[in-house]
Amino acid sequence: MNLEEHPWVDRIFCADARDMHAVPDRAVQLVVTSPPYNVDKNYTDHNDSMSLEEYIAMLDAVWRECHRVLAPGGRLCINIANTDRKPYLSLVSLIDEQLRKCECTWLHRGHIIWHKGASAGISTAWGSFARSSNPTLRDVHEYITIWSKDQLRLDEGGPTGITGNEFVAWTRSIWRPEDKLKELERKILDKLADARRRGKDDAWIAESIARAVWGQTPEGGETVGRMTTETSVDHPAPFPEELPRRLMLLYTKPGDVVLDPFMGSGSTAVAALQNGRRYVGYDVSEEYCRMAEKRVSEAVG
Repeated sequence: MNLEEHPWVDRIFCADARDMHAVPDRAVQLVVTSPPYNVDKNYTDHNDSMSLEEYIAMLDAVWRECHRVLAPGGRLCINIANTDRKPYLSLVSLIDEQLRKCECTWLHRGHIIWHKGASAGISTAWGSFARSSNPTLRDVHEYITIWSKDQLRLDEGGPTGITGNEFVAWTRSIWRPEDKLKELERKILDKLADARRRGKDDAWIAESIARAVWGQTPEGGETVGRMTTETSVDHPAPFPEELPRRLMLLYTKPGDVVLDPFMGSGSTAVAALQNGRRYVGYDVSEEYCRMAEKRVSEAVG
């Protein structure tokens, strides 16, 4: 794709995604995003404590723009968690119902359950376990709800770069951190055998394996296999790069364009560049746009 002909590609727009007029109709093959959950997080330049009606209206306008810019058959992948409001609010059900009722044609393709691990979630039973008066379920997962525009498949397919093992694992409806660790274990054993064959010493092997297991975030923080949240990124709700990476390899081919209308810290853009895709992002926060551009610059480094 010629950037002179498509100046909107590989750009992060500091603007509201309810109006993405810079992006042409049917020009994007995949949308991957995680919208604000409207739970009063401390975002800059965004009100995260709207009324429910205001929140639904904001999302509706963004999904309509996503429908406009997606190619027929392109996927809309939304990472969302339920909230611990009183009463409990199922955001994934709310968004699914919103997309079903839209006059735009969205076809629901299902849910992926992102199992974040036993330590996720902060809700606990009130009182002691033996005499608790108000046991509260602890969410240890989030959802990725997946929709396609107008039809089931893109008109132009092609090799995506995904391996057979990845395809089998990632088309299952539950993604667990331990699955990533099993994948890493296989790679580490292969790396160890190769290093031994090449006569590398134990120190070199140990350092190499450590880098494979404890992926470095751009700010120097550590993540296990890049499947946990990038806690060192100065953003209230960072998005792990592994999620958009998997979705890109499942649903796009190299050179395709991936949109994130709530770009935040830039994880979708970084994953796109690292996997041969193009990106376009929107965010209302100048601070987060600068953060995302810095991470993109470091990724192409």
